[in-house]
Amino acid sequence: MGNAFRALWSTLLANPLILVMILVSGAVMAWQSYKQNLEEIRQSTEESANSYKESASSIEDYTKRYQELREALLAAKGNEEETYNVKKQLLDLQTELNDKYSDEYGAINLVTDAYKDQTEAIKALNKEAAQTYLNENQKGIKQATDKMTSKDHYNLSYTGIVSESDEGKILKEIAEKYKEQGVRLSEEIDGAQFSIHLDADPKSAYDTIQAFENDVRDKARELGDEHLFDDVLEISSVSLNNAKSTIDKYGDIYRQALTADIVSDDNKAKVYNEALEAVQAYNEAVLHSEDIYNDKSVEKARQSLQALHDEISNYEAWEKYGFLMDDIFDQADTRLLDFNEALKNDSSLQKLTNDLKGLSDLDLKALDENVGDNISFDKLKESAEKYNISVE
Repeated sequence: MGNAFRALWSTLLANPLILVMILVSGAVMAWQSYKQNLEEIRQSTEESANSYKESASSIEDYTKRYQELREALLAAKGNEEETYNVKKQLLDLQTELNDKYSDEYGAINLVTDAYKDQTEAIKALNKEAAQTYLNENQKGIKQATDKMTSKDHYNLSYTGIVSESDEGKILKEIAEKYKEQGVRLSEEIDGAQFSIHLDADPKSAYDTIQAFENDVRDKARELGDEHLFDDVLEISSVSLNNAKSTIDKYGDIYRQALTADIVSDDNKAKVYNEALEAVQAYNEAVLHSEDIYNDKSVEKARQSLQALHDEISNYEAWEKYGFLMDDIFDQADTRLLDFNEALKNDSSLQKLTNDLKGLSDLDLKALDENVGDNISFDKLKESAEKYNISVE
């Protein structure tokens, strides 16, 4: 056998191309095996994330059912038959909970101490489920976290846009709007040409590219040629879908990991639940209001929501949960009311609206951009854009 290996080695040394091919083939197989292993970890963690999400949702439903039964029990005090019926429902709920969770998290007794509030005991099941998810999926969660928080490079245009062309100037102006989000211009040929790029995490990239493409598309329509920037949009659309692909693969794992991390921390869980309740309270107030701009209950709910949002946004310990908390607060759309408040309290905005008072639609449309008599309207539109709304 030794002689056979020596003969093989001599053959390989005499034909180095064969050796290179073997090494390359081995490297490719190792890389494919590594990628397959990563995908298996991702799929396994995704399944766990879905299981945790379903479990958390079920526990929330169980908590609501228990609270309703407990209120009914307190209301039935003194009525023996009604008390018996409610306690029987509590027993059924207790059995259901224990069948589902007792093996992992311990049994719950809702009947023996029927008059004692055991809401926290049921909520604790969610904490246990969260900790289990975090403990069992560390590798997959780290992988998803790295993918969702790392900055990647995205092309938003082709190379060689002529700087001094009309189209180039327009694209530069649009790109400048998103400078703080990571959009940058790359100069080529000593500044005579340029291209547009973005460095951001996938979620930020997706939101920024969407807004950038909307602006580019709107500008093309405004100029009377909706296909004017199709070549730019073609490139940016590829980047948009690349960001979306990463979010689709890793976003839910990352979101459930952040949720579990919060739920497993009693202090953060309290604030998290307050945020959920504040969003729900605001939306309910808006739904039941006939005039949201002058409804005190709507304003009170908005202020409570804003205070909680500011508290979380300004607290360093919550910085890593932005991906999750932004989604929660976005479910309460306060933009119109926020801008309305600014119109009432900001003297510079008041001056702009005073300049436009008494003008009809026809008057506004007739304003001449060339002589600058629509400057107040333009500034009002710019101010509104900061609130992500438009002024017509």
